[in-house]
Amino acid sequence: MKMFWATPEPGTPPAPRRGSMRRMRIVLVNSLYYPQETGGAERATRLLAEGLHERGFKVTVVCLSPTGHEVRDEVGGVDIIRLPLANIYWPFGGQNENRGGVSRALWHLVDSYNPVMGTRLGRILDELRPDIVHLNNLAGFSVAAIRAAKRRRLPVLQTLHDYYFACPRTTTFRAGHNCERPCGSCRVYAVPRKRAGRRVDMLCGVSEAMLRRLEQFGAVRDTAARAVVHSANLPMLDSPPRRTDHWPGDRLRVGFLGRLDRTKGLETLLSAMELLRDQPIELAIAGSGPAGYEAELRQRALTLPIDFLGRVEAEHFLKRIDVLVVPSVWHEPFGRVVQEAFACGVPVVGASVGGIPEAIGALGPGFLFPPGSPAHLAEILGRFVAEGLPAAELFDHARRRSHDFSIDHIVQQHVSLYRQLLEDARTKATAGTPWLGPVREQSEGVGLGQRR
Repeated sequence: MKMFWATPEPGTPPAPRRGSMRRMRIVLVNSLYYPQETGGAERATRLLAEGLHERGFKVTVVCLSPTGHEVRDEVGGVDIIRLPLANIYWPFGGQNENRGGVSRALWHLVDSYNPVMGTRLGRILDELRPDIVHLNNLAGFSVAAIRAAKRRRLPVLQTLHDYYFACPRTTTFRAGHNCERPCGSCRVYAVPRKRAGRRVDMLCGVSEAMLRRLEQFGAVRDTAARAVVHSANLPMLDSPPRRTDHWPGDRLRVGFLGRLDRTKGLETLLSAMELLRDQPIELAIAGSGPAGYEAELRQRALTLPIDFLGRVEAEHFLKRIDVLVVPSVWHEPFGRVVQEAFACGVPVVGASVGGIPEAIGALGPGFLFPPGSPAHLAEILGRFVAEGLPAAELFDHARRRSHDFSIDHIVQQHVSLYRQLLEDARTKATAGTPWLGPVREQSEGVGLGQRR
């Protein structure tokens, strides 16, 4: 098994810019695409697609159509093909929260391997004849998308943004607890996914921790190669306001940003605030969630210095806080909110679970606490009050770390992986392994990725 850290090697030529004679054609597949952006995977796919297009690559995104009809359009210079979903209902959005267990089970059964969606995607691949097929979230398409690409002997990069290959809920979290092993239903649904996953040419995770957990669940065995590429952040802010140090005893403004959900560890954060009720600390919570759960949180916070702001614009919220807390109790694949905070120069205190420690980086153990431990979180926040917060130094660290998540850096990492896939395909062809490739003119001497 080969493991790639997707960092361009010294001397690697830059990605081709517009006007280059060599234009690689990339097909990106993701369940949803702008304007249906329900999470980090959708935003990451859009930023990658637009970044590749800006650098002269020929990019087409294939996603699902909420209208039930095939729709073709263009967003940010990227061609979009939206295919109708062949399943019993449209699963994305809050309108399906009250669906019964039978309907959900049937949906997931169809989605374990959906040959109709594989055929529809295959037709698009025949039309476009790409150099690389880059698969992302496959809910709706199912792993039939992998078979569609491999039947055409196309190089396949599969980026995993969640735990879809191990768990139909994509979380490996159930009844308020992280799963220690696959449950019975997950084992059944995951069989086709595990088999199909072994056919991809390279498996890419948004964090090393996520890949380790998928391996623990037996979902990513026998893959030919693996890589880690952290998701692209939003564009870097040109000049976020520089932070000034907080002196001992200054009031500390703590923030939480994200969906109000039991997986996010808000009970831990509120318990820490209860332990700190006599300290000059205030908490602002930005986000929304199920009405019943939000009411429960508000009731508990009545006697504490906590403001619930609802959904807000992230940049404006981050400007008003001194430190962001990410108290998740589930295995977050990465933690996009950490990237957003660092782009604004805001330090982050996070639970040491999933990909959060990787996202926080070199701040060290002083900014990490065991998940579900309000005492340890309260100790960290209390230390900031007692000893002060070196906000200017942390601002510099956050901004440097944010460059690791910049669009330019992430695009170049993906270009390195694409080139590696094409080089591997050449090697297989040289060794006598049949590889037809996507470019029919190749037999006439035209190189990979080239068009006449």
